[in-house]
Amino acid sequence: MSEARDRHASFSAMRFALSPCSRYLLVATDSPILLVLRLPDWTVLRRLYGLDVEKFHNASCAWHRDGSYIYAGASHAAVYVYHVGSAKVVKKLAGQHTVNVRDISYDHSTNRLATCGFDKTVKVLVEAVD
Repeated sequence: MSEARDRHASFSAMRFALSPCSRYLLVATDSPILLVLRLPDWTVLRRLYGLDVEKFHNASCAWHRDGSYIYAGASHAAVYVYHVGSAKVVKKLAGQHTVNVRDISYDHSTNRLATCGFDKTVKVLVEAVD
């Protein structure tokens, strides 16, 4: 993938998640950039920066049930919460795992965020966004 839409690949898509309304696609990359794409024309609507990642991080991401927030796994066992409208980090969830987050899943019906880490644990958070 390239932000300039040329043939030079400046980052690669690693993980993706479809929005609750099915109109947008969240793409986690191998860089500290998350992209929100509009379907079906693949227009980049938001570029979310500021994700603290290591060189070979394990990309993970999920949408909040109302589509206003995005969860993304970061370095140091943290999960960043982004507000989609402002493209800003609004919360950092830390202390759930002792090592980095391996995957994130959000249950829209119960409003619970589940994470699993490289520490071989699964954590379930209720209402991770106030």
